[in-house]
Amino acid sequence: MTILLIILGVFTRLIPHWPNFTAIGGLSLFAGAALPRRTSWTVPLGSMLISDYLLTATRHQPFWHGQLLAVYLSFGFIWLLGTTIRRQANFLLIGGASLGASSLFFLLTNSVWLTVGHGLYQHTLAGQLASYVAALPFFGPTVLSDLATTLSLFVLARLTLNKPKLASARPAWPATASSNRPDSVHLNAAGK
Repeated sequence: MTILLIILGVFTRLIPHWPNFTAIGGLSLFAGAALPRRTSWTVPLGSMLISDYLLTATRHQPFWHGQLLAVYLSFGFIWLLGTTIRRQANFLLIGGASLGASSLFFLLTNSVWLTVGHGLYQHTLAGQLASYVAALPFFGPTVLSDLATTLSLFVLARLTLNKPKLASARPAWPATASSNRPDSVHLNAAGK
């Protein structure tokens, strides 16, 4: 699944899209929350490195740009955010984490202190506020893509990975007070 998610991330960055409307934020959050920790970090990093390489090679865009550090850091922090909701993930928490991920990306990638070399804004509070105001039109597509990607991946995972269990040979007791009968406790204690 990790490789498929990396391919999805690369694909969404290479096809024509609205500015900031890619699956990387949602993939980072989902990977942190749902994939094994030892490999989940490769989804955002692999998606970004491969797509940045391909964008450099095919569109002659520079690999290093003033926001590169902030972009990679933001997806790393979004992945970490996903690891914090790993055990208690429900749709309300997932939606909130997705909004938090979009906000984190917005705040970090538009920080005048984390961007290098473009000099559009002064490194002052006024420069920072001007940067955030200028970036507001790009926040909406970020929120939409993160919500759409995150919710789609979690719904798809829920539908495909949590398949109903097959019925056992022994009928299950209903979850009522009658299931606390002594004979049911005896059967459960015996391992049957």
